[in-house]
Amino acid sequence: MLAIGSKAPDFKLRLDTGEIFRLRDLYGKSNVVISFFPDGLSNTETQDTYVFLQHLQKAQTLGAIVVTISSKNVDELQKLLALYNFTLPIASDPTLEVCRNYHAFWLHGLGLRKITYVIDKNGFIRGRLNHHLLTEKSWGPVMRLLQELTVKV
Repeated sequence: MLAIGSKAPDFKLRLDTGEIFRLRDLYGKSNVVISFFPDGLSNTETQDTYVFLQHLQKAQTLGAIVVTISSKNVDELQKLLALYNFTLPIASDPTLEVCRNYHAFWLHGLGLRKITYVIDKNGFIRGRLNHHLLTEKSWGPVMRLLQELTVKV
């Protein structure tokens, strides 16, 4: 994982809306939450995934730009978001370049970690969380960090 305090690697990906998302375009404007989302969700992950998505939605209410990144096709994630009536930008990273730069893949790219980075307005990583276990408990620090960053504005 990337170190807290390090500059977040810039990237450019196409969102499911057709728009281009480029991290550096938000420098000086907004805090960013980048959340990597695994492909091929199983039925046992449904409740955990719902909680995960709820927290991403809450991050948006704190003024952060939230982008979910999938390593392959975004169709499955779009269906899941629609099922729960969530609206989150989704980007596909089929070459794994962004996943690799953010150390989000494992098993030589066969799997993607459920990992979230909080990036401040200056482009520095302020927080990172691995959500493979205890998703509910791991979001407390993310939300506190976003609140702190919002207050400093």
